[in-house]
Amino acid sequence: MEIDELLSITNILLDGLNALDEGEFEASIFSAKKIVDDEVEESSNNKLYELANKEADRIITEANKGISQKEMLEENIASGKTLLEQQKFDEAYEVFNSLLSKNVFC
Repeated sequence: MEIDELLSITNILLDGLNALDEGEFEASIFSAKKIVDDEVEESSNNKLYELANKEADRIITEANKGISQKEMLEENIASGKTLLEQQKFDEAYEVFNSLLSKNVFC
């Protein structure tokens, strides 16, 4: 039974990590919260369960950062597009250039 529990936890963490790598931040959080919210039964090996919880917390933190960065990027792109439509090319350039200088595309 313990092996099945550990495999389940591992698969959930892998799902969360894969979703995070693919930029599917909400799906990543959903997977990680299965562990944090105790949807997965606590293993008899508390050390491994604690490690899984820490990794799930890290996934959630990284996914939330990704969501914030994505929202900021979308807002700045919309602002830059509006400036372009208004033919404010220098201001639009500054908006887009500031995104590049922040390395948001890396």
